[in-house]
Amino acid sequence: MGYTKSIYRRHLQAHDYDTGAHKYIRVIDKKVAGTAGGPSGATTWNVRDLTDIDVNTGSVASLDTNKVKLPAGTYMAKVTAPAHGAVGVHRVALVDVTASPEVKLCVGGTLSGLANAVQPAVVSGMFTLAEESEIEVRHYTANAIVTNGLGLPADVDSDDEIYTIAEFWMEQDPAAETLV
Repeated sequence: MGYTKSIYRRHLQAHDYDTGAHKYIRVIDKKVAGTAGGPSGATTWNVRDLTDIDVNTGSVASLDTNKVKLPAGTYMAKVTAPAHGAVGVHRVALVDVTASPEVKLCVGGTLSGLANAVQPAVVSGMFTLAEESEIEVRHYTANAIVTNGLGLPADVDSDDEIYTIAEFWMEQDPAAETLV
């Protein structure tokens, strides 16, 4: 976990997101040290846990039952979510669950897992929300793995386990009619 923290801190300093100059949102799945990421289902899109808003400049986002609520606007997004290699083929997507029918906003590439390794699936892209919307992170897995299909715990130095990391940069705010 310390490695993730140091990269994250440098990222914020380098881009100055902590000053409020940009609307940056970072939502994570944080679990107690030693806790696995959760089970994966076979040939299904698993809803990833989202437990904490880690950064919310401009206080534009909220979180409710694994859904990030974002206001209308244009966003750049990056999501990283690990999976136990035994899940086989896996990929991650951002889904607007407010839309009817649901809309996949970004879908990452497909990975083929290595049996005893943890591989992250990554998706990044730009999307526009015409109205306030609830967004889920979904993770397709080919094989069911009980307990730790969605990530193995590191259990290092009693640090919390961080699994899904979803980052959003608001590029354009229609309320302000300017680039952010």
